[in-house]
Amino acid sequence: MKRGFEIVLNAVLNGSTLSIKKANVDELIKIAAKNKVLLQFLRVTQLDRKLLLLEEAKYRKFLENLALTQEALNNLDHVFIKLRKPVVHVPSDIDLLIPRNLILKAVHSLMKKGFRVEVAEPYCITMTRNEAIIDLYV
Repeated sequence: MKRGFEIVLNAVLNGSTLSIKKANVDELIKIAAKNKVLLQFLRVTQLDRKLLLLEEAKYRKFLENLALTQEALNNLDHVFIKLRKPVVHVPSDIDLLIPRNLILKAVHSLMKKGFRVEVAEPYCITMTRNEAIIDLYV
């Protein structure tokens, strides 16, 4: 398992694909997926074209939802958090920091874009729209 992680890490960070021929491809894909670097791994290695196209589609959908979120919150103070990694990846959700006094305005603005509240806790409101998830932290 450690050897597989090293192969994935070298591919993602350095573009090295030399050791892949000797490894179990399915295991490498599982390792990349568990570590949330599958898109970058597939882009570098081109091991599974069908899976790469699926990941690229998920990434485009994420970017569309990110733009929609920015559009909804354009007039409100907010900060996207946990958005970037040193590699291209498909985040599972969109995380934002919102001042407490603007949280209700943010929720209403997102509702106008089709999001709905799933969970409301004292310091976080989770909203969804289709497969998209937004966590608003105060």
